[in-house]
This record gives sequence, C-alpha cells and structure tokens, in this order.
Amino acid sequence: MTLAPSSSATDLENLQQRVFSFRDCHFSVPTKNGEKVILKGVSGEARSGEVLAILGPSGAGKTQLMNMLTLKPGPGTVSGELTLNGAPFTQKCVRRDRCPLRPSMRTRSPPALWVTRGGGGDTC
Repeated sequence: MTLAPSSSATDLENLQQRVFSFRDCHFSVPTKNGEKVILKGVSGEARSGEVLAILGPSGAGKTQLMNMLTLKPGPGTVSGELTLNGAPFTQKCVRRDRCPLRPSMRTRSPPALWVTRGGGGDTC
C-alpha cells in the first residue's frame, strides 16, 4: 500500500515563511498601592515551523504574555509592538480564518506559540 502526499513539493515551496515578532512589551495593573508591573520590556520572535515555549515560575506573567501576543482583551495597561513579517499585527489578522498564530495553553506543559506558514503575499 502506498500513501500519496497531501501536498506536492511545489506547494510546500510556495508557502510563505512568516516571522511573528514582539518588541518591548509591557503590562501593568493598578493596585491599591499603585501600579504593579507584570511584564517589562519583553521581546522575541517565532518563525514558521518553530515553537516558542514560554517558561517561568508561577506568577511570572506567562499567561498574560500569551494573552497579549494573541490580542486577547483584558484588564491592565498593555504596550509594545507586535508584527507579522514586519507589518503591524492587529485584530484583523486574528479575525481571519487563517490566523498564523496557534497558542497552546495546556495545564501540564508550558504555554507555547507557533506560527503557521501561509500562501500568497498577505501578512495575515
């Protein structure tokens, strides 16, 4: 028995390499004693075919960073730069059916984020 590949080599070559970058990300929340900084100056990138694992102790801000990277709304003040192939990463990118970011938040493993390959010239 032989299995036919789901995509030809040509199809795979035409897929666009994507780079998701986050630069100088900050997150803080107001408290009764003033503002508490949760994330300060966090930067990184993930490329198509890579998995970015986020490691740290309990309360370090891993979940908040994942929420920030996937543009989930929440309390607090968020700042920083998110880009996909150099273009701003916005809610429009997330709303599209083929959003290139795939977050994984499993209880027994660290939060992880991977970037899928895409076709065409779109940034999202």
